[in-house]
Amino acid sequence: MSLWTSVLVLLQLFCGERADALRRCQASWLECIDDAGIGSPSINIPDGLNRKTVPRQVPIPIDLAKLLHSWMYSGNPLRNAQGQQWPQVRFDEQPSNAYLFPGRKPNGEQTPNKAISTRSYGKHMRAAAEIIKKDVKAARTRKEHHPFESFDLSKLRTHSMKKTAVSLLKEQRHSSAIVASLTGASIRTLETVYDRPTTKRTRQAVNQALGPIAHSVSSWNEQDGHDHDSNFCTRCGHALLETKQRYCSKCGHKLITVSD
Repeated sequence: MSLWTSVLVLLQLFCGERADALRRCQASWLECIDDAGIGSPSINIPDGLNRKTVPRQVPIPIDLAKLLHSWMYSGNPLRNAQGQQWPQVRFDEQPSNAYLFPGRKPNGEQTPNKAISTRSYGKHMRAAAEIIKKDVKAARTRKEHHPFESFDLSKLRTHSMKKTAVSLLKEQRHSSAIVASLTGASIRTLETVYDRPTTKRTRQAVNQALGPIAHSVSSWNEQDGHDHDSNFCTRCGHALLETKQRYCSKCGHKLITVSD
């Protein structure tokens, strides 16, 4: 998998945008990402990219802005163990409208006037999925948790990042109006297409909201016939003021203690 794929995934995630728009990202779209401290770091998505992309200015975290600036302009490109780097040429040595993700000719030479295709991006995403599958398998062998443990990697697509961005924002209970503003999707589209009640999200909601109740019930059950160290009556669930009470002050149930 090429390094540019990782950067494109990041931009998609933080913008909540489709691959067809972000693959055409130009250096001039990035605003106030240097350390001057003037203005708010953002990505300015222009009009006219396609029929689905809404032109807008998307704020990005300062940490991401600094990271992008370091890679693009500070002579400290993103590198991997295979000797690859992104970008191959610093962006202060290129025109302001240079593509962040230029296409390539069959011989591997970049085409600076043409962006990478969605098809090529999808190909690299599938290659990434195969690598992640091996990592998940290795983590299971070591009995370690992996971030993609419960993710169906067969469904990893170029559109997955937009869906993930919406899910993360909604899980943090941000309003649909805020999420729509950031991602450029209508509230109706968010609720019918992107904000999906997946099994993982539903389970998390149940565990968070109803898990404490199950824990309390389990604690009551464990007290039957054992030492009374609960703060609740095992019959009615009434809160006990003293841990050594012999009878519940509400229902009169005899509480089992060590002396019993």
